Amino acid sequence: MRKAKIFLLNGITMAAAALLLRFIGMAFNVYLSAKLGAEGMGVLSLLNAVYSLALTLATSGIGLTCTRLCAEALARSKGRQARRALGGCILYSLLFGFLSAFLLYGLSSPIASRILNAPACAPYLRTLALSLPATALSSCLSGYFTAIRKASRSALCALLGQGVKIGLTVLMLSLFYAGGGGVGAVMAATCLSELFSGLFSLLLFFPGSKRDLPQTGARTPRLFVEICSIALPVAFAAWVRSALVSAEHVLIPKGLMKYGAGSSGALASYGMMHGMALPVIFFPAALLSSFTALLIPEISRFHAEKSEKQIGQTSSRMLRITLLFSIGCAAALLFFGKELGWALYKNEQVGRMIALFAPLIPVMYLDTAADAVLKGLDEQVYCMKVNIFDAALSLLLVYLLVPRIGIAGYVLTVFLSESVNTLFSLMRLYKRTTLHLPLRSCLALPLFCALLAALPPLLVKAPLNALGALPALILSLCLYTLCYLLLCTLTGAFTKEDRRYFKRLLSKEGGLKGHTLR
Repeated sequence: MRKAKIFLLNGITMAAAALLLRFIGMAFNVYLSAKLGAEGMGVLSLLNAVYSLALTLATSGIGLTCTRLCAEALARSKGRQARRALGGCILYSLLFGFLSAFLLYGLSSPIASRILNAPACAPYLRTLALSLPATALSSCLSGYFTAIRKASRSALCALLGQGVKIGLTVLMLSLFYAGGGGVGAVMAATCLSELFSGLFSLLLFFPGSKRDLPQTGARTPRLFVEICSIALPVAFAAWVRSALVSAEHVLIPKGLMKYGAGSSGALASYGMMHGMALPVIFFPAALLSSFTALLIPEISRFHAEKSEKQIGQTSSRMLRITLLFSIGCAAALLFFGKELGWALYKNEQVGRMIALFAPLIPVMYLDTAADAVLKGLDEQVYCMKVNIFDAALSLLLVYLLVPRIGIAGYVLTVFLSESVNTLFSLMRLYKRTTLHLPLRSCLALPLFCALLAALPPLLVKAPLNALGALPALILSLCLYTLCYLLLCTLTGAFTKEDRRYFKRLLSKEGGLKGHTLR
């Protein structure tokens, strides 16, 4: 059995690609903020909130559905069933992709004028609408690549798509949009890059499709019902949650204006928060989200095989490593967030926002990992209910708090809603699995190591500053990371069993017969 090693290698491939994508995206974000300014980033964030809602309708849970159906069919050696499932998923994705495109294109004017209070944004929304069918298809095929353990194909598609988007944006900003239409350049480049990604996904799929999906086993008798039973609960949750989140994003600048900020000031604050600070908070998640995405088909296979022990062991290890990783990241951004904000954006206020949101990182990352396990256990309906409640709570808190206490109201909203979401996910996970998360090794030791690891870079902060802001920040983060890893090893937060496990997976043999993803 080489499943554990394949899982790790696919995870490393996706993590490396995701980290590279996040790094490129972060650099691109810095470039955009310099070109568009805080107010322009606010407009861009509002457009992305609407586009996100349209994307949710276009994909409608098809990525997860394709992953689960193909993974479970192939686990039972039913290649013909997996082939038919993929075909049905592709038709489903195109149906919802074109539906969302027609709706966004047709409603672009009323959305821009009545909801965003910016009639000039209507052409940008119509441009984005053209990309939705390709995005839906790309999401479907990405789910299929995950199911067959060919993560490199998704990674390659994502890397090239991001490269096309950045290249086209820079070109258009340089040649055609120097007069103030920078947001239009970004929208046009986004549309063209999504069309490219959809086409490239097809090119990656066709050459090996017969080999990856052998004609074995019987066909599934109720394919459409099975697709809808998985996709529609996920889709419904995503539709409602995305609509609530989009409404929340529209209310934030309006609430800030009621609090006393002018129109430009409200958009600038919103842009700094969502366009600059939060992308930094989510940057480290690139490493983690790659493994959690691969966790879904693995848990689905264990679930299909009724291997409760493997489910419990895999879930426990993944969530423990998630906490170890996220606590280290949170401490780094808490202690060095201000320097990071200045190094990236030359803006101290962004740095303060980064440090302010940093303690929430373990909660958000833990929720991501827990949701992946639950979806692999066919708990998408429960996830749907929790996500809808979370979004509704956020919308209500934004409506009540932001007009009264400004940015502090939004920060409080994020902390409360994310904590509630994670609590409900963990409660369900404890009920469904033999999850074991000792507080000492999962929480107390990583916290101790993170706080202690921050002391050396803080003590040598003054001498390092003589080298310049950016070199000092890089050296401080490297020193912190080394100290944190060393302390985690010495204290047992990163155990000998963990080290032996990863060493076996990376060994030449890597067979691990009978070994699970413990």
